Amino acid sequence: MPAIAATVKGMFSADPFVRGFALRRFVEDESEEQRYESVAGWLQLAPFVEQKNLRALLHAVKASSGDLTPFERVNSQLSHKTKGTLTQWVDEEVLAFAKWPVGQPR
Repeated sequence: MPAIAATVKGMFSADPFVRGFALRRFVEDESEEQRYESVAGWLQLAPFVEQKNLRALLHAVKASSGDLTPFERVNSQLSHKTKGTLTQWVDEEVLAFAKWPVGQPR
């Protein structure tokens, strides 16, 4: 065996020769997702399998970023606590309200 072939063979985590019955089980019994995970594991590319989960998480984050309900809730509470003085959270206005001397009229 040539030296380069021995080097390449030593890098395989599994024997590259797949027996017919193993290939048949791989193709017929495993789902597409399981085959993808198996091949990724053989090639030491498992992080790419996990990337699918990251895509789902990114999709969920994008979907929830359009939801303004939490902001509306904060604005409602702010308006209630400030007796209508502030109706929306604006950093400068909230800080000015918080720094207003106690006992002085608004």
